[in-house]
Amino acid sequence: MKTWEVIKELTENPNKKFRRKELNSYVTVEGGMIVWRGEFQRGQKMEIGFIDKRDSEWEEVKEPVNFMEVLERVSNNLHTRISLHDEARERIYAVRSLSGILRDLDEEFDSREIAKILLEGKWYIE
Repeated sequence: MKTWEVIKELTENPNKKFRRKELNSYVTVEGGMIVWRGEFQRGQKMEIGFIDKRDSEWEEVKEPVNFMEVLERVSNNLHTRISLHDEARERIYAVRSLSGILRDLDEEFDSREIAKILLEGKWYIE
């Protein structure tokens, strides 16, 4: 994703975060402003800075959300795609619907274990 695409994405969804591929730099929205943090040049740290190349390549950084956030998103958009990372059991339930993940959990675990997985797992919204 190019720099201009990142800026467009952030204006449409300020909750997203992007990482610059060639350097350890991040761009987010803070207090209504687009902010860059990380390295300006290899090894040279900065707190807040600017982009030195407009054709830099960026990738979205997925941040985990809690199960309640998943429920809110799914209730607003039936076609929400999610993934669940269950670190305690070293399992990843790939990107799919909430009902698909719940079906898989129901086939493998009892109610008590499912409740723990839902609460303690790392949820990602695609």
